[in-house]
Parts: sequence; C-alpha cells; structure tokens
Amino acid sequence: MLIYCEKFVELEYVDKMSLFKKSWRLIYQLERHYSSIQYFGGLLEDQRVLFDDTSTIDYGNAHVQIRGVDKATRQKIFETWGDFRHQLFQLLINPMKSLQLTQYEMAFLIAQILFSTQGNDSLSTKAQHIIEEVLEQISNEMHHYYTNGMHLSNYAQRLIKLTKLIDANKELLEMKKKHFVIFRIFNLMEIDVVKSDLYEWSEE
Repeated sequence: MLIYCEKFVELEYVDKMSLFKKSWRLIYQLERHYSSIQYFGGLLEDQRVLFDDTSTIDYGNAHVQIRGVDKATRQKIFETWGDFRHQLFQLLINPMKSLQLTQYEMAFLIAQILFSTQGNDSLSTKAQHIIEEVLEQISNEMHHYYTNGMHLSNYAQRLIKLTKLIDANKELLEMKKKHFVIFRIFNLMEIDVVKSDLYEWSEE
C-alpha cells in the first residue's frame, strides 16, 4: 500500500523503515477493526472481529474453542484477556462504530499514524521536511472534505474524536504487548511474532 504514497516513496530507505516499524502495528490493528465494521455492520452488541482474511473472533462468545488448548489453559487465557477485550470495545471499536467512519477518514487516520514523528528521533532532516508537507496537505484536504464533501460547517468535534481513536489505538497496543509477555512467561500461548525484527517488544 505504501509504495503508492508518493511522499513515502520519496524518503530514504532508512527513513521508510523507521516510519514503517513505528506505525505498521497501529495501522494493521485499526484496519482490522474498520474492515470488521464494514463487513459485520455497526451494531454495538455485535462483537465479531476479523482476525485475518479467513478467520473471525467473536468476543461475545464465551464458549469459543482454541485448537490444541485444554479447558483450564483456555480459561486462564480468557481471564487474562478479559480486561483487554473490554477496553478494546470501549476505547476503539464502539467509538468507531458510533462515528461511522468514512473511507476518507480512515485514510486520514492511517496517514496521521504513518507520518507521526513522536518518539522517532532517527529521522533525517529531509524526512522531517517531507512529513511537515504531508501533514499540512492532509489538514487542508480534510478541511475541504468536511466542508464540501460532508457539508459540515463545524467539524472540530468530529476531528477531536478521530484523534482520540489514534490515542486509544496506541494504548491498546501497549496493553496487547503486556498480555503477550504474560502469555509467554506463563507458557499459556506461543507468540512467535514477539521475536520478529519488526517488533520492539521486550520480555522484561
């Protein structure tokens, strides 16, 4: 997807990887929930979420089975995962459903996440200048979209709610990281991705 973003392509390889490593988990997590809402609808009581392109998790099903996991271990996993599941819907999925995000707004969120420089001190001067240009362009395009596309004369409140989705997404990713570490420590589930070079997760 990113190779079709002209400003991203202009970046040096090291800057591309720096932005990608900081953003891809957040983008993927947000995309899965957006796609789930598009596929299953926006009913708040529907807790089905797309896990990947072929699998779905129904968080509302207390009797879900996990292949290769015994009943006692499965119960421990559900108990450990319970708080995250609650926060996932309260902070992210239900607000996304209530807002009825458009595809244009979803693209805005992805761009904001991808081109964020927060906590990223390794970017070159060239990259910082490009990012400034991109963020200014995004701001102008969103103003045009809201005023001319959605005919909203006062869109500030909606924009604030969109920004809160990014903060909630980051918070949930940190929660997920801690749960994955717990799963590994207590040998409840093998999480191979934790050892991937694209993850910066520690087991400390």
